[in-house]
Amino acid sequence: MASTRPLLNITDLNVTFMQRIGWQTQRLRALRNINLHLERGKILAIVGESGCGKTTLAKCIAGLLAPTSGSIELPSPGQRVQYVFQDPFASLNPGMTVEQIVLEPLNYLTPKPERQTQLAKLESIFAEVGLDYEQRQRYPHEFSGGQCQRIAIARALIAEPVLLISDEPVSALDVSVKAQVINLLRKLNQQRGLSQIFIAHDLWLARYLSDDIVVLYQGQVMEAGQCAAIFNRPSHPYTRDLIDAIPVADPAQAKQRHQHTKPLLTTIATSGCAYAPRCERRQPNCLQQIPGLQQTARDTQVACFYPMVE
Repeated sequence: MASTRPLLNITDLNVTFMQRIGWQTQRLRALRNINLHLERGKILAIVGESGCGKTTLAKCIAGLLAPTSGSIELPSPGQRVQYVFQDPFASLNPGMTVEQIVLEPLNYLTPKPERQTQLAKLESIFAEVGLDYEQRQRYPHEFSGGQCQRIAIARALIAEPVLLISDEPVSALDVSVKAQVINLLRKLNQQRGLSQIFIAHDLWLARYLSDDIVVLYQGQVMEAGQCAAIFNRPSHPYTRDLIDAIPVADPAQAKQRHQHTKPLLTTIATSGCAYAPRCERRQPNCLQQIPGLQQTARDTQVACFYPMVE
C-alpha cells in the first residue's frame, strides 16, 4: 500500500432504513460497519449481488445520502466528487441540449468561468470522451445509449473532480458499447490520474478495470484487497462463488468449476455471518457470531472464520 494519505477514508459506516411492512415498521441495516479506503489515482471496484448495499454506499460517499453513523473523509466536498448513473437516458434532462447539460455544473462554481472559457473547456472534454463538438446543440434523444453515457461522463469531468463514482455505468448498454465505455474510464485513470469508484455486479469488468476490490454481501464487507490477489486466490466462499458465476465459453472449463457440496439453509441469517446459510464451509459458530475483517498473508482482508486461503 502507498504511504501517502488516502483520498477516501471510511470508518465504521452504518446505514439503517426504517421499512414499513403492513402496519409495522422495521429497521433495515443496509450497511454494517463498513471500513475502506481509496488511494489517490486508483480505481476501487465495489461488487456484489443486487441489494447488497453497493449503491447505498456510493450515495453516502457522494453526499447524496446521510449515514446513520460512522465517518467519510474526503479532501473536499461538492463538485469535487461527481457521479455517473446507471441509466444514461434517465440521467440526462431531455429538454436541454448536450451543451447545456455538460456545462451545467459550471454554474455552481465560484467564480463562474466566462463563456469563452466554458466553450473551450467543453470542446476539450468532448474530444477527450469521444464526442463530436459540432453536435453540441442536439438533444439526448438524438444520441445512442453509449453516446449518452459519454455525455454523462463529460458532464462529470467538466467540474474537474478528484473522485468519479460510476454506478453500474454499462449495465444498460450493448456488449460492444460496454467495452468502449470501460476503456474510456480506464483511459481517464491513466491520462488524468483520476481516482474512481466503480460499482458493478459484473466481476469480469471489475477485474479488467480496477486496482482494488471490495466484495459486499447484505451490507457487509466479505473480502477486500488488491484485485489480482483476490481473483487469483479468493479467501471468502462468497467471493469464490461470484467468480465461479462469471460466464465462460469453454464447456470443459465450466465443468471444472466449484460445485456446492453442503446443503443450503432455507432460513435468512438473523445473527452470525450473513453468508452462513449459503456457505458450505459453515460451522455452528458461523450461525452465532459475526466474523470481523482479518488480514491475510496476501495483504487482503477477509471476514470469515474458515477462509479458504490462510
